[in-house]
Amino acid sequence: MKSSICKKICGGIVWVMSFAVASIVVMACSGSDDKSVAGGTTDDAGIVAVKDLNVAGVTQKGPFAKGSAVTVRGIDCKTMKFTDEIFEGEVKSDKGDFAVEGVTLKSTCAVLEVTGRYLNELSGKKSSEKITLRVLTDLENRKTVNVNVLTELEYGRAKYLVTEKKKPVAAAKKRAGKEVLAAFGIEGDFGSSEDLTIFEGGDGNAALLAVSVLMQAKTDEAGLTKRMDKFVDSFAETGKWNDDETKATIDGWRVSATADGTLDSIRKSVDGWEYADEVPPFEKYIELFGDSVVLADEEDVDEGSSSSGNDVLGDDSVSFSSSSGEGTVSSGKDSSVTTSSSGEGETSSSFSVPPGTVIMATPCKTDSTDTCEYGTLTDERDGQTYRTVKIGEQWWMAENLNYDYGEGVYEDEEFFCKKGVCNQRNSYENYDTYGHLYTWKAAMDGEGLLSTDGLGCGKSYGCSASGNVRGVCPEGWHLPSKSEFETLITTVGGKDVIAKKLRSTSGWGDANGTDDYGFSGLPAGLWYDVEGLQRQGTFACYWSSTETNEDEEECTYLTYTLELRDGDYALSPSNNLLGYSVRCIKD
Repeated sequence: MKSSICKKICGGIVWVMSFAVASIVVMACSGSDDKSVAGGTTDDAGIVAVKDLNVAGVTQKGPFAKGSAVTVRGIDCKTMKFTDEIFEGEVKSDKGDFAVEGVTLKSTCAVLEVTGRYLNELSGKKSSEKITLRVLTDLENRKTVNVNVLTELEYGRAKYLVTEKKKPVAAAKKRAGKEVLAAFGIEGDFGSSEDLTIFEGGDGNAALLAVSVLMQAKTDEAGLTKRMDKFVDSFAETGKWNDDETKATIDGWRVSATADGTLDSIRKSVDGWEYADEVPPFEKYIELFGDSVVLADEEDVDEGSSSSGNDVLGDDSVSFSSSSGEGTVSSGKDSSVTTSSSGEGETSSSFSVPPGTVIMATPCKTDSTDTCEYGTLTDERDGQTYRTVKIGEQWWMAENLNYDYGEGVYEDEEFFCKKGVCNQRNSYENYDTYGHLYTWKAAMDGEGLLSTDGLGCGKSYGCSASGNVRGVCPEGWHLPSKSEFETLITTVGGKDVIAKKLRSTSGWGDANGTDDYGFSGLPAGLWYDVEGLQRQGTFACYWSSTETNEDEEECTYLTYTLELRDGDYALSPSNNLLGYSVRCIKD
């Protein structure tokens, strides 16, 4: 540990301050009329805002190699114009740590830049070419400055918001950071990107590692630089990532990586570098890639406020309220809906909605009351009885299907979990609680053992299933289609709340839901080729009958998170050889 002691006499008082090389310290001492303090601006002639700082942190893609060049350059906090103040240092070890000493600036803002080779998370090896990453920072009261992929991707957007939208640096960086994460399907407030590291646990660090991995997908170092440059340039003015070709390439990689063990290999690579206290759970954010995340208006974010009142399902939705409650319907053509309440302050309103409009249902379950409309379903094939629940106009099973095709049936399907054992690799003892896990072929009954609805659907793309597909479901019920899942999502209030409202109130650890509609989604986990049963207690995924493209089918899942955040859901493709749960819907 390296330290230094600064002593200066000011008005007869001796000030002593010691600091570690990993800290940023702003020191100023003056008479009563001297204004040379941290936070001064270039408009104050002769003022030094930052004096003799040691600027320290870590540089990461994976970590940059020892000897990588680090530069600190002054920049005006309002105009974003560079000054002539430049200070140089280098990465001290292959862990990516650096320190640039003696930084003195007229403004508290600076740009840190690192150029060098790095450890590639996908290959586990040092890159053959150098890349450059940057961070815009305000050094006032800041102890460390980390440089990473998120700080690079938000760089141009943050500068634009400062110069064109007149946002303070902190507000601009906060907005830009949220927009970058939203572009990758990630929603959450993880603090400043320059505080994040891939070598510690936590959701923010997991999001950083996920984005870093996704940007590297299916490209080399030169391609990565071009990809990031294109993102930064196009993102600056709009805060939108309008590069469908690159996103499609990354999403194709994501689907394969989720199914073939690549994500596990990445985790082992990062852990194998032996720099990580804990490899953060980046996999859950990889799975969210491609989902749409809509942010609030800039003013709401900058002021720290949030929208209130009715739930908004999209630009084309109409909300209404009365003293008896609230609801949301999609706007469109003609049909009449009247709302009214009785008693003091009675109100009545009427408006037009399209035929077939889905109306948001009022929650029917709380901690103290349960007014949901339940039923029972007895499966005549094996005598098992399931609870069912009406949500809006749909009747759903309120438990996962537990039907066993029997010995020798669909056992060519590697990951079908029959009673007690999943492919002989791993004991699956909780099927009475969580139900069975099925491949898509087994869920669709692709051999046509129960009906011909899903005949031919399985490992290859292009089955001819249409309409209601019974699949593995009891007679009179069927595997839900994508559109039926979308109706459910709308009925319970939209994608921002579905995960919380459909999760069960127990079984998820710190992420238990409110189960507002009696759906009681339990974290059954999934069956995975390499390691068998995975993520039981943290993950739920349900098959639909809708096929999207080769080896991908639609599935909706309630993803585990340490916090019950909004937006923690996806309706997206998933590889049809994985083992997922089935919830049937009534014909």
